[in-house]
Amino acid sequence: MNKFYLKIVFSLLLDLIVITLISLLIYFIAGFFDRVFVYFIILGFIAALILIFEKSARFKLLIITQMAVFPYFGFGVCLFLYLEKFIIKLKERSVRSPLTNYKKALKSLSKEKKDFAKVAEYIDYRTNFPLLYANELKYFSTSSGFLDEIIEEIKNAKNFVYLQFYILDNGEHYFKLISEIINATKRNVKVELTVDYFGSKGFSTSRCGLTLKSLGVKITEYRPLSLFMGLSFNKRCHQKLAVIDGKVAFLGGVNFNDENKRPSKDCGLKLYGDAVKSVQNMFLRTKKEYIEFEFFDENEKLGYVQPFSINGKNTLESVIQKLISLAKSEIIITTPYLSISDDILRAIEFAIYQGVSVKIILPRKVSRIILTLNSTYAEKLKRVGAEVYFYKPKFLHQKLIAIDGEVALCGSQNFDIRSMNYQLEDSVFIVNNRVINELLFDFNMMLSESFEFSLKKRNSFSIIFSNVLSRLFAYFI
Repeated sequence: MNKFYLKIVFSLLLDLIVITLISLLIYFIAGFFDRVFVYFIILGFIAALILIFEKSARFKLLIITQMAVFPYFGFGVCLFLYLEKFIIKLKERSVRSPLTNYKKALKSLSKEKKDFAKVAEYIDYRTNFPLLYANELKYFSTSSGFLDEIIEEIKNAKNFVYLQFYILDNGEHYFKLISEIINATKRNVKVELTVDYFGSKGFSTSRCGLTLKSLGVKITEYRPLSLFMGLSFNKRCHQKLAVIDGKVAFLGGVNFNDENKRPSKDCGLKLYGDAVKSVQNMFLRTKKEYIEFEFFDENEKLGYVQPFSINGKNTLESVIQKLISLAKSEIIITTPYLSISDDILRAIEFAIYQGVSVKIILPRKVSRIILTLNSTYAEKLKRVGAEVYFYKPKFLHQKLIAIDGEVALCGSQNFDIRSMNYQLEDSVFIVNNRVINELLFDFNMMLSESFEFSLKKRNSFSIIFSNVLSRLFAYFI
């Protein structure tokens, strides 16, 4: 067992000790009185707090069930989770800092599409990233094209390079990236790299990581292991973005993976102009830094963009739910992991009832457990009238939702609980930009290489069992 996994085991053991101590404390306190009576008083009190303060209905159900099934130990887990949540909030409170307020694009969109302008205003309110006039967007329908373009821009970097990826893994593009970063440091280009501690395990202490550090590259690991970590591993930095010289930025769902090990279908965006400033602050916010910008470019002909960073708090779920409710003709979705809330399911059902076509593409080449999870929710969607497809050629890692060919969300976010409630994600809200046509064309190409999911007859036990498993595992996939 290597050092990385030893650290994880050690962290989990520490968490287990803390939970056990809390559980024993509850047990002995109850021992002074009628244990059953005290147990139900504490259970009722904690359950009431959860119902009042927790926004996620699924999380409420999970915790309350845990307390009821595992009385004293369940209390310990519940209290520990909320203590950990409180500590994270205290640590991240200083991260939030307002950007320069920019309302011109928002006022302009309000005249054209008032409902979509309200969505943009809500995103700004929740994330502090404003709606902007689009300068230009370039869409990449393949991982290799996206990564090649990043490497090419690093070759021409003169001042700084900011990189943030969930996974950096050995492969052709990985070694090209390392090589170009080394060349950039020789030109006195400032290079900063942020990686997720879990996603890019061991990178900071690897031969490549140590070499880059010796050349002056600043490498930051997002949320390394600590005492209050073992049970909160879901809160990761899932962002994939790059900023070069403040002139161009890249954003999407593409990691520096080894394509030979696991070929995948993905997409990404290259941004220019004012949008780059927002992406730069998306990178800096994980380091508790911000730069105040003024926005100048005004080109209404190219539509609107709103790059933003989501830090859990159900913001993404609220945005998606609202976009679905605004659909008039068509909703398209691609995602590798499907675990939607009942609220989004009902929003999709209502949209279908109003005559909206809903098409969803999921990956076929995945592990058995993920296929079971996806199929469980695919069945729910199929039953309310959605068209669900499985992409055959390779693993589908693309994350996208488009409404009526007018607006789209494209980024690192999955349609699952972790992205909606825990992880740090990047996304771009796109309105009335020609790149949406490219997204739709790419979607239709994938559709031609997919097969439609069909409902199968299953007994009641099978349905209940798969639903229970999917809800339990949904928090950990």
